[in-house]
Amino acid sequence: MILYYLLFAFTLVILGTLLYTRYSRSHDIRYLLYGFGWILIAVIFTYATKILFVYKPLLVLHLALLILCWRGVVVYITQKRVAWPLLLAPSISLIMFVAIALFFREN
Repeated sequence: MILYYLLFAFTLVILGTLLYTRYSRSHDIRYLLYGFGWILIAVIFTYATKILFVYKPLLVLHLALLILCWRGVVVYITQKRVAWPLLLAPSISLIMFVAIALFFREN
């Protein structure tokens, strides 16, 4: 478990370093803010994984979509190209979780 946290922290440091070096070359503040915003959204989606342990198939779907989300963050930082479906993909599994919780709960 500690290896997971170290890998996650290392990934955040690498992405932050890439973002800052690209910013220092271009001095585009919008790129820097959007980059940190996408990283923050991906971290929030990663943290939201804890609530999906109740439904295992939905957890597997969320983890697959989370990998796509982090790929979208890397694509944005390296190529300055926004891939909206990749960046917002984990929201699908979270919406499905809320729908299951609302409509298929036991009283």
